[in-house]
Amino acid sequence: MFCCFPDSSKCEWRKLEPFVRQYNKKFNVKYFLSKCLDVFDSTKPQPEIRLKSEKEKDIVIEHKIITWPPNYLQLHRAEHEFMNFFTESVSPQFQDNVYLLGINSKNIAINKGINKGVAKKNANMVINNKERILTVGSFYSSQPFKWSFRCLRESEKDEGEK
Repeated sequence: MFCCFPDSSKCEWRKLEPFVRQYNKKFNVKYFLSKCLDVFDSTKPQPEIRLKSEKEKDIVIEHKIITWPPNYLQLHRAEHEFMNFFTESVSPQFQDNVYLLGINSKNIAINKGINKGVAKKNANMVINNKERILTVGSFYSSQPFKWSFRCLRESEKDEGEK
């Protein structure tokens, strides 16, 4: 439903390792991680990592994430908050199958209080319509905007999902 943030580990090696592998292959070199610089010395600005090679000069890499639109990270965080508020209420009632909440992310508020209120209201509608969902397989609403909650069909499930 939503793409996710990069992992929150302090060293960015996991994100940069594929780039280094590609670089090594393209230029026929063998660079490896020497140090996560911004982790070992956080007293001043540092590049993310230092790479070493037996035959080449050291390389340092500075990694930046640029998002667009400018409030993308706020919007993304709001999407996760909405899902957390919603699932916190709904999960205890729907442990029998795999369910999908369909919602257009443009309808999710950045304001945490509004976000929580809407998510809880939607969750209450789902809980109040539990019998219908278990019988028909879905619940749709246009309040406060179009959204749906439905049971995943067998053909939509990945292998191993019950």
